[in-house]
Amino acid sequence: MDITLLDRIKATLNDYLTSKETEIGYKVDVVTKRPKSPVYPLVVLTEARNQTRADGHMFRNRISSVGYMVRVFAKEEPAVNNQELSRLIAYHCDLHMSFCWGFRRTSKNEFDADPYETVMLYSAALQENRQIIF
Repeated sequence: MDITLLDRIKATLNDYLTSKETEIGYKVDVVTKRPKSPVYPLVVLTEARNQTRADGHMFRNRISSVGYMVRVFAKEEPAVNNQELSRLIAYHCDLHMSFCWGFRRTSKNEFDADPYETVMLYSAALQENRQIIF
């Protein structure tokens, strides 16, 4: 069980979204739990699963099944629709999780509420001895 993986993903996702700030048009914060008084747009990254099992010769390899939930929140702004903003941020989060980290998106749902919410689930297997995601 790699307990530092969530923090590393959060840091790189935050850096990536900061680099895309001009394309998105807004500063997007990445947090690991939803604050009581959030500022939108907001990305909440949580760990859904992190289970370890021993594998291989003499059980020396440690394989973790990891899963993460990315929740994107966007409020209606005068210049942009909340659905479009949420989908644009979710698109960039998906690119980062898929290509930078190698996670597979297993689910994507959208909820038309205030604020508009897009929820994506990702999963992968992590060989902890070598720090390889597959």
